[in-house]
Amino acid sequence: MRIRFKKIMEGPGPSEVVIEVQTVEGTEEIIVDASILKDGAIDVGSVISQRDGQFLIELPREASSGRMRAWIGDDAVAKDSVAA
Repeated sequence: MRIRFKKIMEGPGPSEVVIEVQTVEGTEEIIVDASILKDGAIDVGSVISQRDGQFLIELPREASSGRMRAWIGDDAVAKDSVAA
């Protein structure tokens, strides 16, 4: 599955960026390698669980909150992605 993100800033490392992912509980900030950003979305692998139009996903890296997983809404799913 691919999810949409908002780029917040460059860094802290030379090949890293800080992105924001919209979850059902708010937003999560994650530092990721810039190379995984493709056309405004990132690949988060398979859906772990789903309920009522929401998907439990594993984040590509630990978020600033310490979370590794998050529930996202259908609106956060990239349009070219297929929810499995």
